[in-house]
Amino acid sequence: MYFNKSMPFNIYLFILFLISCSEVFGQNYNFKRFSIEEGLSEPGLYCIEESPNGELWVGLESGGVVIFDGHSFRNIHSELNIGKDIRSIFKSSIDEMWIGSSYEGITVFDHGFEKKISIEEGLPSNHIRSFTEDFEGRVWAGTIGGGIAVFDDGKLFKIIDKKSGIVSNDVKTLLLRSNGNIWVGTDNGISICDGLNFKNNITITDGLVSNEILSLEEDNLGNVWIGTRNGLSVKLKDTIINIGISDGLKQLRIKSILIDHNDNVWIGTRNGVGKFEIQDLKNKKFKIKWFTQNNGLSNNRIRCLYEDLSGAIWIGTYFGGINMLFNDYFTLQKKSHGLTDDAVSLVKESKLDGAIWLGLYGSGVNVLKDKSIISLNTEEGLSNDFINAIIHIDSLKTVVG
Repeated sequence: MYFNKSMPFNIYLFILFLISCSEVFGQNYNFKRFSIEEGLSEPGLYCIEESPNGELWVGLESGGVVIFDGHSFRNIHSELNIGKDIRSIFKSSIDEMWIGSSYEGITVFDHGFEKKISIEEGLPSNHIRSFTEDFEGRVWAGTIGGGIAVFDDGKLFKIIDKKSGIVSNDVKTLLLRSNGNIWVGTDNGISICDGLNFKNNITITDGLVSNEILSLEEDNLGNVWIGTRNGLSVKLKDTIINIGISDGLKQLRIKSILIDHNDNVWIGTRNGVGKFEIQDLKNKKFKIKWFTQNNGLSNNRIRCLYEDLSGAIWIGTYFGGINMLFNDYFTLQKKSHGLTDDAVSLVKESKLDGAIWLGLYGSGVNVLKDKSIISLNTEEGLSNDFINAIIHIDSLKTVVG
């Protein structure tokens, strides 16, 4: 899911609705609205995660966590003191639910049992921003101000921070790579951990084009593509190459990176979409094929890149609607072609039937399938038309935030 950074950081939960049909088109949409009156304790939310039993856990801005079972809400904040400001919810490989808050640390729900982890229990900071899990089943928690806390079998046993060598204690995102390394992205560079041990940092002094990291992706050869505010860096096995304007970039702010099913590398910028045609990456023997307003793109400011099951590339723009690119040919979907708005905030594909759901910033939801467009907005039952999140829970339920 991709978000426009100009929007408010917190997402407001406008509506949860159930779709009572297995097909997207040819059926009526029946909406059920949930708000404070129906048990939701707070309209502002930060995160959503599905539990092992299929219930939806919602982290709220100032109301703790509510659980939606498909019929009703129950609020667990006041019972278990998990904190009010919930920033991250993570389901582990053994079906534990890890809750991270801004002020109250971590709460772990383990098959009916609950455990609190805060600075009193050794947590380096009570402000939690992210979780991941390594190949050994250890859960890593990224904190603001305290680095990383690593848990084995639910027990805190290692803290990785600036004293350990990582570049910053303000950890905003954690990435598990295919080789098992954990990459730690900050606004002061990248730190790499090999297993539990700090390995090295990657910053501008090591060849990175910028310390302000915007996007990370790994290709099929194990190269890590690093989008920054000042260009593109690629970490090869034994070197870093930097790609800038002189190498073919049209704009330096790399908002998104996509590796498609054919291992093509795509980048989204404020001046269009670039597709790399690579002969020898190390020696910078490549061409970048650009898709811009000059050759059919509706708007050059790219918000998100997405590949659907058919291999089509969907390009979400800020002011130009959504574009679909298949075999390098555009099919444009925008307001003049039937969309209700050109400001597309996210793209989500239904795994059930391949329909493309578009969240619009001010005009609800559009559903695209078989050359038809269905519009869902306040007139059809949505409580608000500013859409920031879409989750398909199963064939009968879709959640829109």
